[in-house]
Amino acid sequence: MAEDIQNKNAAAEDDIGTVHRMVNDGYKMKIGQQIKKAKKSKDAKHISTPDLNAAAAWCRYNKIVGSNNATDELEEQIDELDAIRKKQRGNSCRAVGDE
Repeated sequence: MAEDIQNKNAAAEDDIGTVHRMVNDGYKMKIGQQIKKAKKSKDAKHISTPDLNAAAAWCRYNKIVGSNNATDELEEQIDELDAIRKKQRGNSCRAVGDE
């Protein structure tokens, strides 16, 4: 039976788990550093939208959802980023014809 034949090149479950953990840690470190720079400079330009989108896609693909604790921990960061965005909007120039 073909179902009984295992792929000799298949990765072990532990190896896949290790790679999964490394990718998660990489996203956390990279985005964490970006947020740290944004907080220090009070400028959201340090936060990469493509990195955030990639991390979100990784979470969706792996069916990773946040718990209430994770949401609570992020609330402060979300509020800080919103404040930075509002401040930047207040300093922006308007082009002729903008409403």
